[in-house]
Amino acid sequence: MHIRTALRSCGAFPIVAAAAIAVLTQGSALAQPSPPPSSPPQVVMSPGYQFLLSRLQSGQTLERYLEGLRVEFFQIDADSDGKITQRDIELHGLMEAIQGRTFGVTMVMRYDLDGDGFVTEDEIRRTMRYDLRAPRAQAAIRPAGNGPNPLELLEKQVEANVGVVMALDTNKDGKVSFEEAGKFSRGNTPREAAQYLQSGRARQVLTLDAASKGEVTQADYLAAGEALFRKIDADRDGAISPQEWTDYRSQPAPPAAVPQGPAAEAQTKLKAEAEFARKNEQDL
Repeated sequence: MHIRTALRSCGAFPIVAAAAIAVLTQGSALAQPSPPPSSPPQVVMSPGYQFLLSRLQSGQTLERYLEGLRVEFFQIDADSDGKITQRDIELHGLMEAIQGRTFGVTMVMRYDLDGDGFVTEDEIRRTMRYDLRAPRAQAAIRPAGNGPNPLELLEKQVEANVGVVMALDTNKDGKVSFEEAGKFSRGNTPREAAQYLQSGRARQVLTLDAASKGEVTQADYLAAGEALFRKIDADRDGAISPQEWTDYRSQPAPPAAVPQGPAAEAQTKLKAEAEFARKNEQDL
C-alpha cells in the first residue's frame, strides 16, 4: 500500500499535508531577505533658496551678504512697492519682451543695406563678408596647409549666419521684415534666463513665500537669507570660512521648506517657462 493511501485511509493525510505546507511556507519566508529600511525623503532646495545660496561665497560676512541682498531686492521689486509679487514678474517680463524685440531688430536690420525695411540673403552675405574682410585677406595670403581651408571655414560661418537670420522668415517670402526681426532670440538657456533676467529672479524669490501670502517682503527676503547664512556659519562667528562653505556644499540635499500656494505656483511656472524656452531653442 502506498504511503499516501495509508495516510488517507486513517485520516492523517490532511494533517500531515497541512504540516508540510506550514513548514514549506515558513522556510520560504525565512529564505526571503528582509526589505531594506526606507531612506528618509530628501527635501529639494526651492529656487528661492538656490537664488539666495548663489549670492553667498566663501569669506563673506553676514553684514556684507545682507547688504547685497537689500540692493538686489530693489532691482527685483519692479513696481517699487516693497514686496515681490506676481505683478513684479509680469512687469519685468513686459520690459524684457520689449528689450528682446529691440535687440532682435537691431541685430537683424543691420543687414538692411538698401534701407527698405527688409533683409535678404544677399544683404546678409555682403555684410558678413565686409565684416570678415580682414581675416579673409589673411586667409588668402596664408600658405595652404594640411588642415581645413581657412577661406572655406569663413564662408561656412557666413552661410551659418544666413541660415540663422533667414529662419525668421516665417512667411517664406525670401526676406525678413521688422516684425519678423523682432522675434530674433538672444539664445539664453533656461538656467541663464532664471539667473540673469529679472523676471526669473522675481519668480525664484516668490518661492520663498512659505506662508502662502502671495508676496515676499524685504523683511521676509532678508530673514530667509540670514537663516541660510547662519545655517552655513557653523562656528557662529559671522563669516563663512572656506571649510564651512565646503562642508555645506558637500551636503547631499540641503534642507528647505516645500513651497505651497503662490510659492508653489511660482515654482511651477518657473519650470514650465524653462521647458518652453528649451523647446524654443531646439526649434531654432
